Amino acid sequence: MKRYPIGVQDFFHFREDGYCYVDKTERIHDLITTSGKAVFLARPRRFGKSLLCSTLAAIFEARRELFDGLAIDKTNYDWKKYPVLRIDLNAEDYSKGVSHLEIPINTSIELCAKKYAVPFEGQSVTDRFHRLLVNLHNKYNERVVVIIDEYDKPLLVTMDNPELQAEIRGALKP
Repeated sequence: MKRYPIGVQDFFHFREDGYCYVDKTERIHDLITTSGKAVFLARPRRFGKSLLCSTLAAIFEARRELFDGLAIDKTNYDWKKYPVLRIDLNAEDYSKGVSHLEIPINTSIELCAKKYAVPFEGQSVTDRFHRLLVNLHNKYNERVVVIIDEYDKPLLVTMDNPELQAEIRGALKP
């Protein structure tokens, strides 16, 4: 009997710990093989966005063993390995100011730089982000996959403070 994954949002744990998993990998395969360069997915709260982000990361990291017996394993997907930068904007309290937006982004950039053994360098968050992407591309000669989870949280938390929300919106722009 399979267990239900209450509070589990990591695809690796779903597969390794034997949780009940509804296989959506055929749809994910369609998404990643027919979509453009950037994909924006909007889904309601508690609707599996974090699990989807984790699943996408595992696919782009070519962790094929996690997909044994799932629909994507039966496709012609090439399992090419890409460097993956995951940014999760869930953990901070953005009502304290735009500077709190830099914390999870900096942390994600630093962890990614360590994971792939490239320099963590740059003067600003934007500069560090850009340099990380360039360094990863130069090292692996592949596009970098950037996955942003809870992208809407900084804006949702600041809905009652239009000035702060405008600052955060400006900081999120490329």
